[in-house]
Amino acid sequence: MKTILATTDFSTVANNAINYALELANDLKAELTIFHCFHVPVVAGEGPIVTIPFEDLERDSIESLNDLKKKLNHKFPTVKINAISKVGFAAEEIVDYAKSSKPYLIVLGITGSGKFDQLLGS
Repeated sequence: MKTILATTDFSTVANNAINYALELANDLKAELTIFHCFHVPVVAGEGPIVTIPFEDLERDSIESLNDLKKKLNHKFPTVKINAISKVGFAAEEIVDYAKSSKPYLIVLGITGSGKFDQLLGS
């Protein structure tokens, strides 16, 4: 079965890309995998530093993906949706996951691309 991989950082632009991927999955009779990558922030300083525990970051990522999955299932209940959360840097983790899962298509929403998004859109 065909699988579409759609990545998200839960931004508006990413949500638009996810919705596009969902419609494609429905039209192509494909599965949709929504993918979120998080990393533990590295903080440096001389004073006391409060960091977010890894477990909290992981839990928040999974909960956000599951909430998104429920919303997407409501729009197109016939599309099988998988949710994947990974720790690491997004560019590396997306490539690694794509190599192992071999999706039919990868859908990304980007922002912060400067003038480039004004030419082609995000």
